[in-house]
Amino acid sequence: ELARMLLEVCQNPRSPGFNHYLFESVAALIRHAGAATPGMIDTFEQLLFPAFNHVLQQDVQEFHPYVFQVFAQLIELRSAPLPAVYMQILPPLLQPQFWERSGNVPALVRLLQAYLSKAGPDLVAGGHLLPLLGVFQKLIASKAHDHEGFHILCAMVEHLPLAAYEPHLPTIFTLLFSRLQTSRTHKFVRHFILFLATFIVKHGPPLTAAALDKVQPGILVMLLQQVWLGNMVGLDGADEKLVLVATARCLTELPALQANTALWASLKDAAYKQVEVGQAGQGLAGPAAQEDDELDLSEQQGYSAAYARLVNAAQPARSALAEIADPKQFLDMSLAKLMQGA
Repeated sequence: ELARMLLEVCQNPRSPGFNHYLFESVAALIRHAGAATPGMIDTFEQLLFPAFNHVLQQDVQEFHPYVFQVFAQLIELRSAPLPAVYMQILPPLLQPQFWERSGNVPALVRLLQAYLSKAGPDLVAGGHLLPLLGVFQKLIASKAHDHEGFHILCAMVEHLPLAAYEPHLPTIFTLLFSRLQTSRTHKFVRHFILFLATFIVKHGPPLTAAALDKVQPGILVMLLQQVWLGNMVGLDGADEKLVLVATARCLTELPALQANTALWASLKDAAYKQVEVGQAGQGLAGPAAQEDDELDLSEQQGYSAAYARLVNAAQPARSALAEIADPKQFLDMSLAKLMQGA
């Protein structure tokens, strides 16, 4: 009955409120029944895809963000490999026309993250990595959507083998450095640090330094001094943990940093200051948070109205660096091991 009503509404949209709660009901059903009974996902797809195909083929724009969120939800509940139909849907989603509409961007990025997590090798094998990087390039140039570009980058690093995107790293880093030099914002800097931390934790400081050296020799130490050091304090939650672990690894695994004793000491002090701030529960406050609020208001007019997030299709929470329970303890132990080996 819900599927029949959904198809009817997709063909003849009703009031925005009714439309939203209808999709919210669909997402709730998938969330509870699909998670409890994985075999139900096939049934949901058979019932929902006729309505979703109508939305995409007839370009029913007000429903695009809803459909993309539910697609992501279905993919996240599946085990790899994904059914072929999902890989057939992917190429059109990378076309520019979908990304011109601001309301589509968060939902599409969420969907691409789901593809990378469950079908990363298939995405690369199908020749979709370059179009994906084209999306990243478009988003990173926008002050309103640059953080979404970083979400794509971080998902690539987490879920794809390094060999798949290593040839593109010089171009990726060059684009990021250009934004840092020409139009940096607190939001951009924060997400840049989180991306760099993700890369460091995944591949280690030496490999990170080598990848960056292809753009400019010695630039990782320069970034640690000029960008990382002044902006790492004030993060919270998973972001704090990620940056603390990456900082600990740089302090103990990066010879070029260890040779710069003044910077090494400053980074160590900043790491422990971040621990104190985090324990005090202060988190992000002050200019960085204020600027993000200003960006949301001044650059994203109409954005919130166009993108309606489905609560029941929310991205599942996952524990960052689950193998490290206490980042302070990791920092302490890493430094103690370094001192013992000195």
